[in-house]
Amino acid sequence: MTNHVHSACDAAQGAAVPKLIISLGRRYVPIHQPQLPSHGYAVDSRYKSSSVQAEPYFLLCQRYIELNPVRAAM
Repeated sequence: MTNHVHSACDAAQGAAVPKLIISLGRRYVPIHQPQLPSHGYAVDSRYKSSSVQAEPYFLLCQRYIELNPVRAAM
């Protein structure tokens, strides 16, 4: 997957997620911006998050996160 990232975070650390995203963007963009095409932004949309409360659904989400790069490579 070259255009997005999936992650699972604990809700107890939920307040730290925006700081993590900002920190990653500040480190990623200066390194990779020269390698990107001249049009558009390196990071062009806000991150999205969803709360998962049911344990069976959480396990499905984890499975999706783990297998998504494998499916994308096929």
